[in-house]
Amino acid sequence: MSMDIKEFIEKAIDGGWKPDFGRNIEYAGHNSDWSVWNFTDGNNKGSSTTENNKLALLDPKAWEAVGKVEGWEDETYDINMPANNKRGAYKIKMKRRKSKSEPAWKKKQLNFVKHLQQGLSIEEALAQINN
Repeated sequence: MSMDIKEFIEKAIDGGWKPDFGRNIEYAGHNSDWSVWNFTDGNNKGSSTTENNKLALLDPKAWEAVGKVEGWEDETYDINMPANNKRGAYKIKMKRRKSKSEPAWKKKQLNFVKHLQQGLSIEEALAQINN
């Protein structure tokens, strides 16, 4: 999986994520740097605010929402089985189990942070979250 910040925001929104402004908001649009959100209640009803898209990369709820859209909990992987006396070497496909202790989206977010710590740019780190 390789995505840029704009795609990350789109997938997070598709997965149900909203930034936590402490009020009811609805999505109004975005570009590669900023998201626009309209307030739907209270004294600010009808007004809007913006959020730097990079902040979403720090929000675990955004990662969880992207994970829903990307199907991270349903990932499959191959296991190489060695040859035995009945058959030669072969591969089996396994489905990653949901883990209550550490969901797949959290592992992806931690990989993202690890890559940032190693000096990668945000875009490079997003492209490397599977490694």
